This record gives sequence, structure tokens and C-alpha cells, in this order.
Amino acid sequence: MVALDARLTLASASGRRTVAARDFFTGYLSTALGADELLTEIAVPVTRGMGWAVEEFARRAGDFAVVAVAAGVSLDRRGRVDDARVAFAGVADRPVRATAAEDALRGQEPSADRLARAAEIARDGLDPQSDAFVSSAYRRLLAGVLARRALGRAVALSAAPSSEGAAVRAAALPPQSSWGFAPSRERFPRPRRGPSRPPPMMINGRAREVDVRPGETLLEMLRDTLGIFDVKEGCGEGVCGACTVLLDGRPVSSCLVLAAAVRGRAIRTVRGLERDGALHPLQEAFVRHGAVQCGFCTPGMLLTALAFLERHPRASRDEVRGALAGNLCRCTGYAKILDAVQAYARGHDAGA
Repeated sequence: MVALDARLTLASASGRRTVAARDFFTGYLSTALGADELLTEIAVPVTRGMGWAVEEFARRAGDFAVVAVAAGVSLDRRGRVDDARVAFAGVADRPVRATAAEDALRGQEPSADRLARAAEIARDGLDPQSDAFVSSAYRRLLAGVLARRALGRAVALSAAPSSEGAAVRAAALPPQSSWGFAPSRERFPRPRRGPSRPPPMMINGRAREVDVRPGETLLEMLRDTLGIFDVKEGCGEGVCGACTVLLDGRPVSSCLVLAAAVRGRAIRTVRGLERDGALHPLQEAFVRHGAVQCGFCTPGMLLTALAFLERHPRASRDEVRGALAGNLCRCTGYAKILDAVQAYARGHDAGA
């Protein structure tokens, strides 16, 4: 919204007012909304011909991004940058618009070197803080990398009105090997005609049909509707990892996933690890190595570790520590958890 110069309408019993998106966010999880106001409308100016791209780095699917960047670029008939927009999230207590980088691009040919320079300008204008997950220096470095990628994609997707502009767009996008980006050629199936019931979700191997409310999270559905209390509610903001479940085999923070989005998908909680009433070998390793104290973080730790080891069975201790960075524990000091995961990995590997 900040990159798009959106305007938000706030309404209350005493009237309505309009606020620019850049002024709407006032700090961490705080906005300009008054106590009696509701957000009733978001007006986004038309950006016809502008290519847009969003890049983000998050610790797991659905988490708040460690760093995210939205970039928009439009080209004139000569293939030069007519307008540019760059905005960051995760680098301050509110979204940040990189106006200096935008100014550096306007009127210029969007070559790979020019885009890289603009990304450097955007990065150097940031002053992020360190936190429990990444350092300030790493966050700045990541912001520069993601800005470069987003700008390259935005240029490639812009609708320059000439063949010359098309050539510039092709030249501005670096090779796939260095950027990790390739246009999607996936063809989506046509929707079926006539009424059809959405497929049920699979929870711990059992098909379940559940009616959910708009806005209801997967965590709320599991705990409040289905009574699956082995999924813990911690921060409610995707930070602590206590509510982790496996969604199609990948760890997600269930407090940030909409329940309506999991129809037809497989969900696994820690309850689904047992077989014939026996603990999973990873659970046994946690017990054997004293990796469980209060137990609140344990379900998320187990599921995250298991999903990681399935993809990286010979992971080092440092790699396991990195994989568990999104799961916070106040009791154990983490050492015994790492001991347990490594012991399970060694035994599992030997058994295989």
C-alpha cells in the first residue's frame, strides 16, 4: 500500500477522514486508527503499464517477513524508467519508502548495473535493528539483495510500449542462475461446471469436514472447533513457533494461516506422530535427553525438526540450530533439544 501511494478511509460516528498509507502505520503493530474508527475503504491509484514484484524472506511459510520489498517500475517509449516505487517491510517499526532509490532510477535505462546501484542506495538508506532472529547488518544485506531481485522482476514485467523497451526489459533481468527467478508457465485447470463440494482437509490422516468463519485461523479451528490442544497458542503473531503444524509436510505458524485456505490439504500435529500408541522415535529422543521441561514449545520443536530432517537427514548441529531458530524456548537453553535431534538423526540414519 505504501509503494502504491494508497489512501485509506477511516470512519467513525463523528465522521470520515482519509489518511495516506505512509501515515497510517505509526509503529510496531500500531496504526493511526482512533479508538472509535474503522478502516472502511482503501483507494489505490491506477498504475497502468507498471510492472510489480514482491520479494520477501521469512523463517517459515506464513510468518512475518524478516525483510520484504515491493517494487514497481514503468518505462517510457525509449525504454527508460518513467516511474519507480520501492518500499520495505521488516526493516523498521513501519513500512519504509526508498525515495532516494526511486529518484536514482527515474529517467535512466534500467540496466542490471543501474538496478543494482538503486538497490544499494535503498539498502544504505536503512537503519534496521537487530533482534532475536537476525542482526541489523544481515537485515540490511538482505534488503539490498531482495530489492535488486524485485526491481529486476518489475522491469521484466513492465509494459513498455515499444520493441526497444522490450529489449531493455530482457537485458535488465539477470540470468536465472544468479537471480533464482524464472517466469511461471504453469497452466491452471479450468474450473468444473456445476456445484461441487470442496475436498475435506486431512488432519493426522483423518478426513475432516469443518465449517469455518471468515478470518478464522487454522490455530483457532484446531483448538476451538476440533479440540486439538496439542497445538499451542503463544504469541499469536507468528514469532514464537508454539503453534507450528505441518501443512502438506511443511512447518507453518497456524496462527497466521487462514482455516479456509487448508481445504483439501494435509495437516499434521504432534498428535499425529504416534503409531499404535507408541511415541515417535524423535519424541523418545527428547525424553531420553531431557529436552522437555514445561513442554509448551515441544510440539512445535518436534514438528519443525522432523520436517527439516526429512529433507536434510545428515544436517550438522549448526544447521539444526538454524532450522529451529523460529521456535522459542524459555526453559531448556536449547542444548538438550539439539542433542535430542542429533541423536535421533544418527539413529535414524543408522537404521536406514
